[in-house]
Amino acid sequence: DVLSWHLRVLMSVAATVHHAHERGVLHRDLKPDNVMIGAGGEVYLLDWGIALALDERAARHLPLAASQTGLAGTPHYMAPEMARADGPQLGVRTDVYLLGGLLYALLTGEPPHPGEDAQEVVNRAATEVPSVPAECAARLRRLCTEALSMEPAGRPASAEQFRRAVQAWLEERD
Repeated sequence: DVLSWHLRVLMSVAATVHHAHERGVLHRDLKPDNVMIGAGGEVYLLDWGIALALDERAARHLPLAASQTGLAGTPHYMAPEMARADGPQLGVRTDVYLLGGLLYALLTGEPPHPGEDAQEVVNRAATEVPSVPAECAARLRRLCTEALSMEPAGRPASAEQFRRAVQAWLEERD
């Protein structure tokens, strides 16, 4: 079952992201190209190059998210607050949006913000809610739609909550 395998990889990525959040680190660049599978099936989350500190726990090593005013990340997967360069809005739910973008890509085969022109894609990320196709499983569609909410408060509260929702769907399905 290809979907099940991919969702289990996504759950592993979400667990890694949650672990980083617990240590005060925001990844900011979750996308398929940054997820690698090892020879033994282990999941690696790569490219922490634009990571930020969520708070003082990681601020010795990384810039604080709240102080960011520039664009960084992959436009096709950007959260709205990233596309608007709204540093004070960056937080745990920014990465939850990006997890939703990974789920969207699993369900549709496309990134949540399509387009060829980078500025057009950034503008779309800042203003448009991706539409999850109706033929997707209802519970996964709801989770994806919630995770891709324009407002951070409308998203799952944590990467762990997102992971548990995916796990619940898999258990229900099995």
